[in-house]
Amino acid sequence: SGSGDKTIITWDEEGNLVRRLSGHGRGVFGLQVVEYNVWSRSLDHTIRVWDENGKCLKILEGHTGAVYTLLVVNRKHWTRVYSASEDEKVIVWDSEGKLLSKCVDHRKPVYCLADIDGGVWSGSDDTRVNVWDYDGELARTLAHHDSPVSRIAVCQDWVFTTDDSGTVVVCALDGRVQRRCVGHPDSVKCILALKDAVWTGGDDTSIRVWDVHWSMEF
Repeated sequence: SGSGDKTIITWDEEGNLVRRLSGHGRGVFGLQVVEYNVWSRSLDHTIRVWDENGKCLKILEGHTGAVYTLLVVNRKHWTRVYSASEDEKVIVWDSEGKLLSKCVDHRKPVYCLADIDGGVWSGSDDTRVNVWDYDGELARTLAHHDSPVSRIAVCQDWVFTTDDSGTVVVCALDGRVQRRCVGHPDSVKCILALKDAVWTGGDDTSIRVWDVHWSMEF
C-alpha cells in the first residue's frame, strides 16, 4: 500500500505489517506489478522500482510533474510500462526501466491510460483522448468531450470515456461516437468494465451501471 505519508507498506495475508519502504519525497499514489517487481508512482515526479524484499532497484526520472497513472502492457516478446503525468506527457518504459520514448501532444495534465485494440489511449485535462501506437507515435486524436477526461475503459467492442461533467461517451474501437450517456451530475472518478455492463462512480456519491449493448443506465 502507498500513502500520502511518502511511504509504502507491505503486509502479510493476515494484515500484519511486514516492512515499511521509504524513498519517495512526496505522497505515493499508485503501485503496479511489472514482471517480478513493484513500480510505485509519486507526486515527487518519479517512479521507483522495488524488488520483492523491498529493496529499491531503480529511480526512474523523466517526468517533471506528478505521475498520475501507470499502465502495463504485456505482449509475447515484450513488456512495456506507460506513465502519464501532470507534465502533459506519456512516457514509454521497457520492463527494466529504460526510457524508450516520450509522447508529447496533450496540452494539459494526462490523467488516465488504457490498452485498447493494439494501442494506448490517454485522457487529459485538455478534454481530448489521444490514441498512440505501442512505440509512442500518435495515431489519432478524439475530441468527444467538453470537460477534462477522467477515465477510460473498454468493454467488448466499445470504449467508454468519462469526464468531469459526468458525461460517459461510448465510441467504437475506431473512435466513432455511438452514444453520449448522462447520469452523473458531476465528475466521474472511477470506471469498471464487466462482461455486459460498465460501472461508474462519481463525485455525486452514486454508482451507476450501464448496459453495454444499449448504454442505458440500470
